[in-house]
Amino acid sequence: MRLSKERREQLGGYAQAAVFLDGLVTIDNLVEAFNREEEEPTTFEEMHHGLRRFLATTPKSEISVEFAIYKDAYIANSELSKEQIEELIEEFENEGCSCGCSGYENKEATTAELIGLTAEIAAPLYGVLNFQELADILNHYHPQFHIVKDDILPGLTKHIEFSGEDVDYTIFEGFIVSPMILPDAIEMTDADVELIDNIRAEQKNHDRYLPDYEEFVRYATPIHEMMSDSFDRFLSFLDKNSKRLGIKEVGSLAITFLQLLKAGMEPNYFIEFFQEEGCSFSSTKFIDEFMGHAGEVYHHTRMYHLNGHTQSELELKVEDDLGIVTKVGRNEPCPCGSGKKFKKCCL
Repeated sequence: MRLSKERREQLGGYAQAAVFLDGLVTIDNLVEAFNREEEEPTTFEEMHHGLRRFLATTPKSEISVEFAIYKDAYIANSELSKEQIEELIEEFENEGCSCGCSGYENKEATTAELIGLTAEIAAPLYGVLNFQELADILNHYHPQFHIVKDDILPGLTKHIEFSGEDVDYTIFEGFIVSPMILPDAIEMTDADVELIDNIRAEQKNHDRYLPDYEEFVRYATPIHEMMSDSFDRFLSFLDKNSKRLGIKEVGSLAITFLQLLKAGMEPNYFIEFFQEEGCSFSSTKFIDEFMGHAGEVYHHTRMYHLNGHTQSELELKVEDDLGIVTKVGRNEPCPCGSGKKFKKCCL
């Protein structure tokens, strides 16, 4: 089941208003009230799924009234204590779960959805990761669930079934892969396998980028990476010089460029890529200006082979580790530890 951001926010906003007024409501009653007041009706399944996605992908700073889902049948104001919540739901407990499921099935569905939603963030952010690594990420952000490696494939399978196979990751031989790299595991090529192998080999040189949870969930949408100042300046430059470059679709070309950067395209291929797309560069001065903007995007893009880090973050880390800024020759190994020559890495 795929819901638009607008629909998730509509359902989440309605739930926030309900728990603000009543403290605790059943999801069944929430659906009934919603369908009486809104033009586009909902179902228990859509409300339940929508609220979980809303909680998983919305930073806490953007939630006016925090709430939680209990026993897959209720939502409660997070300011209530456990004892207060238990008192409020006691009268419902004798009637069983209002959604008609057993407690075990509900827990299983909740875990599967959490695994799937986290995969939809992690795959586009890190490019490639295995089942154990996804379990580690889940336990980093949600230690209360105690996820193990063997939970991952069943969870992803259930999530795909529930979502109608419209998910932002591809499963391939024990790996979870970004659809930017591998849209379909059935139609993969030798080049796809080589790219995955190269990314995995380079990821070993870097710790995983693990921001606070509010930042992590922002990567549920690719738009987040397009909101950086460097990308905005690059887009403005391309738009301003679109006729000079010969670009018709500025936005789509810039997004393709960003996707290739994430997959590991090096600066020495920038001009070649744009030329292959039909662009022309009229002077050395113009090339320098273009490379200045493109280089800024390159340094501030979260890359798969860097385990989600940016080049600029690694450069700062190298400076901090050394204590001083050390001069490195263009043909010497890059001090970031990538194994590449400095001129092809952090220069």
